Amino acid sequence: TAASHGGRGVAAGGPAPPDPGASGGGGGGGGGLVRDHPERNGPGAAGDSGDGQCLGEGCGRARTQALALGYCKDWHFIEQTQEKGMYHVPEAFGEDWLNHFCDAGPREHQFGRGGDYRFVYLGPQGSRTLLHTDVFGSYSWSANVAGRKRWTFVNPQDVPLLQDKWGNMPSDLEDVCLEQFPRFKEAKLIELVQEVGDVLFVPSQWYHQVENMVDTLSINHNWCNACNLDLMCNSLLRELDQVYQALADCKQQLVADGEWTDTVESILFRSGNWNLTIFVHFVHFTINIRLENPNVSPTSLHHFNLSSLHRVWSALHGHPFVRLLQQEGRLPADLTADLECSLFALEATGLVAAEA
Repeated sequence: TAASHGGRGVAAGGPAPPDPGASGGGGGGGGGLVRDHPERNGPGAAGDSGDGQCLGEGCGRARTQALALGYCKDWHFIEQTQEKGMYHVPEAFGEDWLNHFCDAGPREHQFGRGGDYRFVYLGPQGSRTLLHTDVFGSYSWSANVAGRKRWTFVNPQDVPLLQDKWGNMPSDLEDVCLEQFPRFKEAKLIELVQEVGDVLFVPSQWYHQVENMVDTLSINHNWCNACNLDLMCNSLLRELDQVYQALADCKQQLVADGEWTDTVESILFRSGNWNLTIFVHFVHFTINIRLENPNVSPTSLHHFNLSSLHRVWSALHGHPFVRLLQQEGRLPADLTADLECSLFALEATGLVAAEA
């Protein structure tokens, strides 16, 4: 159905296809009281033309009420209060590689500002988070402690219907200029209401918008594991390609030692709070944990985890830019041989099947 309301643990759709659209923001900030305001997606964001002029009747009206509302977003509650026993992560979301890396990985190679991706959101009636996909192409889950939220999702297959001629998405689904986004009404939006006690799963790379229908308190985590690691890797490599294209005319001028890689990595980090160096360290750390602790999960799950890590590790180490970072001594040692030996040993037990 196009809309679902109130069910416990309801999920929006299924796994996203590999390339549903560009990854956007979604967590990772310092938290605290912020003003809820529209965020532009670049030239031609919803309600404006490239020069800031309104394109259609009614553009911007739906946003004005939200401008004055305070919204406590992205509060790193666990990290800042050390109240680790305040709540327990639902079992279905327990395999969390992202926050394990944030807790125990190298401090000098962390995502974003170095904090975790466990958040508390507290907002009054009418406060909202505008249209976005979650950070790094990660999964997220949201548990409502008090209040009620309205979620609106865009099926990845419908993303092209929401894009203008520049490829921009509207920033606010409640306030779309049809002159700029003429195919918007063709998209089938998925809407649901999250009640107290409901836990909602958000798949990787699904655009969504959220409104607090009453004063609301929720717990939200971004997370990842073997199921969506490929999507995260693909998302980062797409961002890398975009930076390459944007800097194509400048590459010949960036000739000093490390100047080209420094520039690319810096732009990636400023754009999305990650880059190739960080992601390779994250994958390296996660591989080492599983190679050193082979009994941390059942044999079949351990094989699935290592297979996913092997695919991503192979894709990274086969990439020309990653090889360039290796030549400059910025990346850890290759783990390909160790991974392949572990996978072969697991398959030799006969308890798991080798991948085709």
